[in-house]
Amino acid sequence: MNDDAEDRRPGPWGRLSRGRRVTVVVLALAVVWLLSAVPFPGYDIPSEASQPTVQRGDHVRVNRWAYAYGDPDRGDLVVFDALAGQRPGRRLSRVVAIGGDIVEGRGGGLVVNGQSVTESYLAAGTRTSDFQPVTVAKGSVFVLGDNRNNSEDSRLYGPILGSLLRGRVMMITRPLGHIGLL
Repeated sequence: MNDDAEDRRPGPWGRLSRGRRVTVVVLALAVVWLLSAVPFPGYDIPSEASQPTVQRGDHVRVNRWAYAYGDPDRGDLVVFDALAGQRPGRRLSRVVAIGGDIVEGRGGGLVVNGQSVTESYLAAGTRTSDFQPVTVAKGSVFVLGDNRNNSEDSRLYGPILGSLLRGRVMMITRPLGHIGLL
């Protein structure tokens, strides 16, 4: 009688014992968790510092291994650990200068290595506050929030050590209206 019951189960899933089905489900969930939590952790965005690119309340996924075999590029949107300033914690900002660059805020714009930089990701009319030239050390980056008037970035913390970068923002995963690759 048992043989007949097993023969009536459809497909390969039906041929698995209950214990093996549970094992398959648990392993699948573990793989999903590892892929989302380990190499691509998610962060909720608590501020307007990177508007208009990322909005307050958005949830982003970060490629934790983006800089394991390479250096950040100008224009990368990164999550970093802020260890100084008034509120230590994680921040999201744009890399505007890399090791060896000289960066300054001048006349409402950004100047890197003596050249004015066009930042297409900024909202129209965004101005960068003036700051003195800073030479970015090798292994560090200079970051600014896209929303320059409401951002805790390298103007407050100074250049950010590469070891404090948590990764490059890859995509917005929620809310539904904002989902997209960056």
